[in-house]
Formats: sequence, C-alpha cells, structure tokens
Amino acid sequence: MKLTTDILHHSGTNPDEKKKIETEQEAWRTVDAMTGGLSEKVAQQNQEIEDLKTEMERLKKKISDRET
Repeated sequence: MKLTTDILHHSGTNPDEKKKIETEQEAWRTVDAMTGGLSEKVAQQNQEIEDLKTEMERLKKKISDRET
C-alpha cells in the first residue's frame, strides 16, 4: 500500500509525470467525446452480461439441486 501511495504522490508532484498523465487523460476525453460515450456504454453492457452469467449459474445450480 505504501508503494502505491509513494508512486501516486510522485506522479502528482513530478511536473513531467503530471503532464504525461494530463495529456493521456485529455486524449481519453477526446476519444470518449468522439465516440459519444461508447466506452461507457460498452462497460455497462459488459457488466450486464456478467450479471446475467452470474444469474444463469445461480439458476443452473438451483435446478441441479432440485433434481438431486
């Protein structure tokens, strides 16, 4: 945990690292604006898929338990 904190502190206080991070963040904001928030929609859909898979496994187990 301390190592992570040290890295974050260094990145936040080192002007060169801070500039790199800000440049990358701006690039991602630009991409997101150009795609109309597509990455957020994809992330939401991926979460929904994972939730459905979990529910499907739960139902399969419930069916299996009833059969035994």
